Amino acid sequence: MAEDRSFELFRNYSAMEVGLDRLLLGISLAVCGYLGQTVEFGRIGMNVQTGNLLVMLTFVLSAAFGVRRLERTRDTAKANHSWIEMDRLAKQMRPNSPHLEEMKKDLRNVEARMNKLMDEAAFAYKARNACMFTGLLSYVALKVIAAY
Repeated sequence: MAEDRSFELFRNYSAMEVGLDRLLLGISLAVCGYLGQTVEFGRIGMNVQTGNLLVMLTFVLSAAFGVRRLERTRDTAKANHSWIEMDRLAKQMRPNSPHLEEMKKDLRNVEARMNKLMDEAAFAYKARNACMFTGLLSYVALKVIAAY
């Protein structure tokens, strides 16, 4: 009973996490569209137009990291499913089965892959958030500087 409740809570958490990732990706893409249509671009140099371009590129990077996060989260779930199925099959094997050691080796490989994917998803999460925050601060600073 407690496992069912724990699984349900985790499933709800995962759905909310993916929903938030999609929302932030949509916001990043909307900001890119807004900036692309409303700001002036000009010659590259020490000017407001170059600042606008850099702000837009920051939000493009944020969107790219957002897509990467969604991909890695999906791949992690897929690897986790494979690991659970392989673990279930390994537990059903007889202890003296010749394939048991190979199955255990495969389990360790899948677990290593899953850990790598989780690390990549965490990096994409941090990079996306840093880009969004940097882009927002840069946009506000650019508007203030452009006024003077």
